[in-house]
Amino acid sequence: MIALKPVLENVFQCPVCHAVQPEMKDVIFQGIRVLADCRCKSCGYAFLHDYPTGFGMCYPVAIGKEDARTYNLSQDKGCETWRVTPLKEGFLKPEKEEVKIEKVVYRPASKVIILNALDFCFSHVLKKLLNAQRYLDEHPEMGLIILIPKAFEYLVPEGVAEAWYVHLSIRALNGWFPRIDAFVKKEWERFEEVFLGQAYPHPDTTRIDISRFTGVQPFDISTFAQKKPHITFALREDLGRLWFHSRLEFMLREILHKFNINIDPILVRRQNALVKSTIKKIRRQLPDAEFSITGFGGAGSFEGLANDYRIPGPDPEYQKNYWFKTYAKSHLVIGIAGSHMYMAAAHSAGVIDIFYPEFYHTYTDDLFFHTKGIRETYLNRYVQKYIKASEVAAHAVAMIRYFKRFNRGLNHDAYHYANKPEQPASKPTI
Repeated sequence: MIALKPVLENVFQCPVCHAVQPEMKDVIFQGIRVLADCRCKSCGYAFLHDYPTGFGMCYPVAIGKEDARTYNLSQDKGCETWRVTPLKEGFLKPEKEEVKIEKVVYRPASKVIILNALDFCFSHVLKKLLNAQRYLDEHPEMGLIILIPKAFEYLVPEGVAEAWYVHLSIRALNGWFPRIDAFVKKEWERFEEVFLGQAYPHPDTTRIDISRFTGVQPFDISTFAQKKPHITFALREDLGRLWFHSRLEFMLREILHKFNINIDPILVRRQNALVKSTIKKIRRQLPDAEFSITGFGGAGSFEGLANDYRIPGPDPEYQKNYWFKTYAKSHLVIGIAGSHMYMAAAHSAGVIDIFYPEFYHTYTDDLFFHTKGIRETYLNRYVQKYIKASEVAAHAVAMIRYFKRFNRGLNHDAYHYANKPEQPASKPTI
């Protein structure tokens, strides 16, 4: 935690002369970011600097208040487009419209921690929100306040003191919103002490109880071999996350798209054909297997093959009661890698992610490991973009059929000495 009130904790350094402990003017809740308003005591440079929370912990950026020069302090060029550029654009042209922020008070508190879970990416919001468990458990004497998009209200856990729901779409949140800052400043006048929670962008999921956020207990791995196999396909119908038959099919779509020729409905039907083929191939090997479909959309029919839980758009109650519960009884969830797979991985025993090479920089971002052992590598698999239905089916069948054998090996660790007394060192022979 970082102190904000009554005194601003100073953890910053001048990006120009590198002098530490600049003069702290203010703190700014820009939206996704929390920024320190500073002036260097040594060289006089006035700048804004990311607080170490969210992705500001690993990709901090600073910007000059007078020259708008940006400083990529991590020196990671990969974050230029999504960390550095949005800061400069927002600084130069902040959003002017009103932003509705809904305040819900669940219990009174005089000392609070503000956890900023705002972000422009679905899984980023989720991961920031998961940090709430840590603060609820480790600081029960304080009140936890969640700053989060309204769309995530259904995932805010019990025990928080307040939630501040921002009525903006996730995609819109990459801007600079003075109204959010004004709201936070006004509200924190009510509190004696205010701290900023460090929303780790990749929290240790082995310590997270996902049921505290969704109300759904995840798959009980101890029952894996006893339960009838259940496999779910998490589908999307947007072209950035389709399962393509081949590279040629993908390239054809890209070429035709340049000429405004739309073959997207055909490609969605072809994706459905791959799913149906996979189901049939799995069922030949695992005759008692059951199947489900989730996702936004509804093209085509899976009647006679799978329970179809697809819906046209977001519906929190439906997703909790059907999607999350379906994932929680699924041995495997199969889908194109992306944010939508995160909740699937959090509730199911395992996943098969069909992974695009374009997203190698996000490798493992949509996985939710339940333990720290090697079992997670067995139950969470990435496969290549143009994989055949027969290969996906082969993975699924093997993961289910041989799990018991694999798990048996984990229970007989030949190098486990926890309960053995330490042996005295042998004397060297001369």
